[in-house]
Amino acid sequence: MQEANRQLKAELLEALDSTLTEQLNSMFNELLDKMADSESRWHEAIKKLSEEMKCKVDKIEFDSLKKKLTDEWEKIYQRLQAQEAPEMGHSMKMVSF
Repeated sequence: MQEANRQLKAELLEALDSTLTEQLNSMFNELLDKMADSESRWHEAIKKLSEEMKCKVDKIEFDSLKKKLTDEWEKIYQRLQAQEAPEMGHSMKMVSF
C-alpha cells in the first residue's frame, strides 16, 4: 500500500512538474513575444523621432539660410538703388541741358 502511495505521489509530482514546466515555458514565450513587440515599437518610435528631428533641423537651417539670403539681397538692392540714384540724377542733368 505504501509503495502504491509513493508511486502515486511520484506520478502526481511528475505530472505537476510537467504542467508547471509547460506553463512556465508558455509564460516565458509570451513574455519574449511581448518584449520583441515592444522592442519593435521602440525602434519604430526612435526612427520616427529621428526623421522628425531631421526635418526640424533642416527647417531651422533653411530659415537661417533664407534670412541670410534675404539680407544679402536687400544689401544688393540698396547698393543698386544707390548707384542708380546718381546716374538718374546725372541723366536728369543731361536732359535739362
